[in-house]
Amino acid sequence: MTPPPKNPLARLLAVVIAVLVLAGIFTIGLVALVIAVGVGLVFGIVAWLRSRFFPPRRASQGQATDNVSGKQKHQQDDVIEAEYTVVSRDSDRDRGAD
Repeated sequence: MTPPPKNPLARLLAVVIAVLVLAGIFTIGLVALVIAVGVGLVFGIVAWLRSRFFPPRRASQGQATDNVSGKQKHQQDDVIEAEYTVVSRDSDRDRGAD
């Protein structure tokens, strides 16, 4: 690193250049911040408008409609409805073993 210049005019010029560089860096950062906030606001407004004026469709791909009740059924439900017949019970097996 070089020592600071001894000439007062050179020192003043170095200080002015340093201040201009710092001001430029600050300005570029401020512009980048304004652009990022603007893009975020635009995406937020678009998402709000889509949810406000274009609600999600009720019967779409991945969903089926129950013909009996007219209610919608999701293919990813946690409950599986089924009919079954009991073939044998543990108590029936125990009685037959005697």
